[in-house]
Amino acid sequence: MLALGFADEAWLQMEYRWFEGPQSGLRPTYTIPCWNGQELRGRTILLHPEQGIGDTIQFVRYAPLLKALGAHVVMRPLIGMERLSRLFIGVDDVIDGEEAAARSDFYATLMSLPGVFRTNEKTIPPPIAIREADGSPSLAEELAGARAGIVRVGIVWAGRPDHTRDRYRSLSFDALTPLFEVEGVEWISLQKGVSAAEVDRIQTSISLRAIGPKLDDLVDAAAALRALDLLIAVDTGIAHLAGTLGLPVWVLVAEPADARWLVARNDTPWYPTMRLFRQRAPGQWRPVIVEMAEALGGALRRIRAGSDARVVFSMGAQAAGRAIERRQDDLAVTHLARVARTPVGLLQYDPDDGVRGRSIEHYGEFRDLERRMIDVLVRSGDRCVEVGPAYGWRTMGLARAVGENGEVWACESRKTFARMLRNNLAANAVENVTVVTRAVGSIHASGGGGDTIDDLRLERLDCVILNDGVDTSACIEGASDTLWRCRPWLMLAQEDDAALAALAARVREFGYRTWRMETPLFNPDNFNRRTDDIFGGRTALTLIALPEESALPEPGPGCVELA
Repeated sequence: MLALGFADEAWLQMEYRWFEGPQSGLRPTYTIPCWNGQELRGRTILLHPEQGIGDTIQFVRYAPLLKALGAHVVMRPLIGMERLSRLFIGVDDVIDGEEAAARSDFYATLMSLPGVFRTNEKTIPPPIAIREADGSPSLAEELAGARAGIVRVGIVWAGRPDHTRDRYRSLSFDALTPLFEVEGVEWISLQKGVSAAEVDRIQTSISLRAIGPKLDDLVDAAAALRALDLLIAVDTGIAHLAGTLGLPVWVLVAEPADARWLVARNDTPWYPTMRLFRQRAPGQWRPVIVEMAEALGGALRRIRAGSDARVVFSMGAQAAGRAIERRQDDLAVTHLARVARTPVGLLQYDPDDGVRGRSIEHYGEFRDLERRMIDVLVRSGDRCVEVGPAYGWRTMGLARAVGENGEVWACESRKTFARMLRNNLAANAVENVTVVTRAVGSIHASGGGGDTIDDLRLERLDCVILNDGVDTSACIEGASDTLWRCRPWLMLAQEDDAALAALAARVREFGYRTWRMETPLFNPDNFNRRTDDIFGGRTALTLIALPEESALPEPGPGCVELA
C-alpha cells in the first residue's frame, strides 16, 4: 500500500511492525502514553528513534511540526547519532536512558508520526534543517579548496553488513568502474567499515581520496558532504543525510525497492535533491551503473558550459512514468484492523467496532472502570471464563491479573475476532489464555445456542465475565451447575435497567449478592490523556454479582447494591 501511494492508511498499518520479527523485541516499554494526536501545548513529547540511521534522519522532520503544536520536544538518540541529534532543528533536548520518559508526557516512535499526521505524498514535511557544526579540523583541511573545473563527487557503495537487506543493496567497489571512466571528477570515498578497504586492494589511476575512516561520527560526515557537489550512494543512512542537507544525491535502488521509494519513479517526495537509479531486475547492478555514468557525463558537459553543478546534479529527479495511475477505488483500504497502544499492551482492534472500537482508538481504553474492578476482584492464580471477548481488551487485563499460575478461558466464536485475539495474545507474549472458538450460550443476541459454561466441566472457576453482544440470560442458565459448584463472582454486561433488574433477580436465586454498576464511556483520567468526551456523557451498565459467602471486597465506585 505504501509503495503504491496509498499512504494515508498505509502508515497506520505500519504499526504492525511491532507485532513480530526484529521490531517486536525493540518495542518501547514506556509507561507514558503514545502520542496519537492529543493536545501538546505546554507538554513534553519524547521522540523514540527506531531501526536505522536513515530512518531516523528521514522521520525526524516531524519534530518542527510537534514544536509548532506547542510541545517541548525531547529526543532519545540512536547509538552513533548522539552528537548529530543535538543539531536537529525542532529538537529542544537530547536525553538518553529512562530519564527521558520520566520527564515526558507522551512518547512517539519516529516512524509512527506519518500516520498520526495522516501524511500522503502531497503533505510530506520538508527535510529537517540541521545546524552546522565544526567537524574534524584535519578533515576540514583535507577538503579545503576544490580544483577549478573539477567536480567533487562522494561515493558510498556498501551499507551496514548486519542489515537484513544488505546483500541486496550493497555492491563491490569494482562494480563502479563505469563511473570512474568519466573524466573531470575528483572522487571522495566516504565508505566506512570493512568495505572501505576495497579501495586499497584495487589498482586504479582515478583521482580518489578515501576519507571514510577519518569520519568519527555523522557530524563529520555532514561536514564532508557540505564540501561535495554530488553524493552517489546505495540506499543507506548517508544518502538520507545528504538529502536532508539539500545536497544532490544519486541513490542506487535495489529491486524490489524499499516501499518508501514508491514504484517506477526516479524522484522521491521525501528529498527534493535526490535522484533514484533503480535496478530493472533483482541483482542486476551493471545496467544501473552504466546509466548513472552516462547521466554523470551529461551533467559534466552542462557544468562545463557554465551551469551550476548542484543545480545540474539535482535535475532529472522526476517521475519516470508511474506503473499505475492511482485512483481512490483501485485498492480497498477500508475495514482494516489497526493497532493501538493501551494500558494492557499492544492491541490489534477493529476501528469500526462501534463504541468499543472508537473508544480504544481515541482513548486507548474501553470502560476502564470495569478493568479496574477486575484488578480488585481477581486474585493471582484464579481461573476465569470470559465470553465474547472480541479482540481481548478485558482478556489482556485478566491474564495479567491471574498471573502465570492462573488461567483464562476466552470463548469467542466469531472467527475474525478470534483471530485478532490470538494475534494480540501472541504479540504480548500472553501464555495463560486458552481461546475457545465454540459458541458458549448464545454469544450473539440474534444467534442460536451452543455449548454452555457447564459443558466446559471446569473443576474450579473463580470468575465469569460476559461481554456486550452475549445473551447473558442464556449463559447464566447454561452455567447453573457451575455457579452452585464453583461459586465464581460475575461481571455481566447489560443493555438497560430492565434487563439488568431481571437478570439480577435470577442471579440472586443462586445465592448471590448483586450490584448495579454504571460506567461512563468517557474517563477523564483516560490512558491517552484526552479531554474531549466523544460519547456525550453516555454510560454502560454492568451487573456485578458475588456469592453471599464470598470474602472478596465489595464493589466500589459506581456500584449500587440491589435488594
